[in-house]
Amino acid sequence: MNQLFVQSKHDPTNKIPLEHVEPEVSDKLDGTKQLSFQCLQIPETELAFDMLVNDNILLIDEIEHKAQRYIIVEDEKRTENGVSFRNVVADHMYIVRLTYNQVDEEINGEIDIDTALKHALKGSGLSFTIMPDAKGLKAKLEGFGKKKSLELMNDLISAFVVELDVNNDHIYVYKEVKKRINYKLDTRANMNTISVKSSLSESYTRIKGYGKVKEEKDTASEETKGYDSKSGKWKTNSDLNAMYAEDVGQTFSFKFKGTGFSVKLIKEKLGGKITFNIDKKTNKTFSTYKDTGKESHVVETVDVIRGLEDKEHTVVATFKGKDSKNPNTKKMKTGFRVSVPNGNFIGLYRTFKNDEKYMFPPVTYIHPDEKLFLVDGRPRVAETIYEDSISKKEDMEKFLKEKIDPYPKLTIELDFEKVYDPKLEAIEDNISKGAIIPVIADTAYGILFEGEVRVQEIKYNPLNLDLKPSVTLTNYRKDIIDYQLEQTVAMKKQRDLIKKEIAEMLEAQKSIASSTQSQLNNINMKISQDLSLSYSSVTKTWSIDDSSVDGAEIDEIGNTIDIDIGIDIKPKSPRAGVDFDLSLKGITAGATVDTNNPSGMNIMLAKGGQRISPTAADLPNGAQINISFYLDS
Repeated sequence: MNQLFVQSKHDPTNKIPLEHVEPEVSDKLDGTKQLSFQCLQIPETELAFDMLVNDNILLIDEIEHKAQRYIIVEDEKRTENGVSFRNVVADHMYIVRLTYNQVDEEINGEIDIDTALKHALKGSGLSFTIMPDAKGLKAKLEGFGKKKSLELMNDLISAFVVELDVNNDHIYVYKEVKKRINYKLDTRANMNTISVKSSLSESYTRIKGYGKVKEEKDTASEETKGYDSKSGKWKTNSDLNAMYAEDVGQTFSFKFKGTGFSVKLIKEKLGGKITFNIDKKTNKTFSTYKDTGKESHVVETVDVIRGLEDKEHTVVATFKGKDSKNPNTKKMKTGFRVSVPNGNFIGLYRTFKNDEKYMFPPVTYIHPDEKLFLVDGRPRVAETIYEDSISKKEDMEKFLKEKIDPYPKLTIELDFEKVYDPKLEAIEDNISKGAIIPVIADTAYGILFEGEVRVQEIKYNPLNLDLKPSVTLTNYRKDIIDYQLEQTVAMKKQRDLIKKEIAEMLEAQKSIASSTQSQLNNINMKISQDLSLSYSSVTKTWSIDDSSVDGAEIDEIGNTIDIDIGIDIKPKSPRAGVDFDLSLKGITAGATVDTNNPSGMNIMLAKGGQRISPTAADLPNGAQINISFYLDS
């Protein structure tokens, strides 16, 4: 039997069992888990009640992992109508440890998953196991660090596309958490509704991507030029097709429009030094000496300056004399020189045009099945991606390929009941995160859906696994043609088996339905019920929008919203939640059984730790409150 304890952070031996609460654990595939519940201050909870404060520890047995440690991060103590209670929210130690652990170092490049995990978890005290399907994964990481460990783990999950299962301070890393369980959902037995939506709204056939921006701010122009003027003592060397100066101080000058320039210099054994003055501000000096061996000279191009403002600039080049590092001219008083080729020996630089600033031209990936998904004869183009961490064209091609899928996205939503039946207790498994569940939706007009769904997130009560969990299913894409063929083959192969298994399940349900009331009490049948309320800011009234209980009605709206479910069986363990609009305004909801009406419930609203009127002025039109409860005989 699963248990819940509260433990003092100062004294681990001070551990008190916590009963008479209905905890809810939220468990996701990114490894994050959260525990929440409401605890009434009654004699049975007297010892534990005062220990439900921030930083104290909750120990709870989950579906798979026992004695999981949760740290209380939110504690709200309230009194309503003479009843005191606490609303408690606790994060799993995985979240708390990594939220407060900082990694200051960075790693970059093509990183394997083992190295990335060690880096992200450095100093946290958490360990990990890489499961077989995730071993050897690599990803390109840039600036991976200088963040909290929890942020780094989220970045890691995105980069390597992995999923996590956490057992206290140990993390199991999967490429995909897959658990095939012995549990089926069927419209003829335990499934109320199913919706299968096929959408192409987020399906694309091509995408363009830009990679890393060059560090340089300009590029070589096709334009070259020669000098505009020169001093009088430059000489001509017809053998080299060049001009040279042996008199120190000789100059040539020129003007150019652009961001920089290069020059061709003749380097030789008697070479000296030349200085270029740009705009009377900047000097750049170069040597024309080089040991050329058997050759008389070589011509080399040197970048003088780049990254200037793109405008007209003035340059004066001056022969400065001999190079002190030239061993051939150390003792010479004359004969050293500087030489430049005749003609256009000056190359120019300019600003980038169009996409030249990127390390490679933009890449466009087109899915091979694009022709099947054209819209009015035109492609479905995704939003352009700019990814500065990618410096190679082939890496960008791989990256874009993973971003494009033209096939429809199938979204499956369903609602089901979970009924306790002793005959199924040893047969059916509990639904858990990552579970793969067979689903069949059979109608009078044929099968609407037959396939599998996977649980992305589950919210459940670990202390009572017979209660219906709340599940979020993974949305996925599938080639519709393959889907239809697969469906046909699966129906042929599995029809007889499914009919047999469903018949057994139906028989079990009929057995429960035909039992007497005393038999129902003996097997402790609990059925989850749902009810939603909708608010009109025009009439300032709440109304029942949807209910799984026939005859439910709003009895009165005063300081609370009073609901009568209209049957002789009283509601038990009611819980209330608000929609996104109310959450944005900081409004929460609570629910209690009406002490004056065995068939009633009281719904209360609060903001900033204070009760507010159910018809307060800032309630948005169309706001919703969702209520869940159980019918108890």
